[in-house]
Amino acid sequence: MAEMTEEQKRAEAEMRAASGAVDDDRPLVALLFVLMRDHIPPGTMETVFENHVAKAGGQTQEYSNGWLARHAQDLARRLGVPR
Repeated sequence: MAEMTEEQKRAEAEMRAASGAVDDDRPLVALLFVLMRDHIPPGTMETVFENHVAKAGGQTQEYSNGWLARHAQDLARRLGVPR
C-alpha cells in the first residue's frame, strides 16, 4: 500500500475527528467495518442482519451449502466468537 500524502493524512484525521474518533479492539468489529467501508453498503448489511440474523433469534440454522457453512464457522472461530 502506498504511503499517504500529508493532505490525505490531514483529511483522514479530520474525518476521524468529525465522525467521533472511535477505537475498538474486537476483531468482529474490524471485519464488519472493513466490509461496510469497502465491500458491502451499510444499508445492505443492516437488511441482511434484520432479515436473517435478528430473526433467527439464537435458533439453530440449517444451511444448504455445507462447505460455505464450515468456512463461516471457521471464520467465526478465528474471530473468537464463542460457540
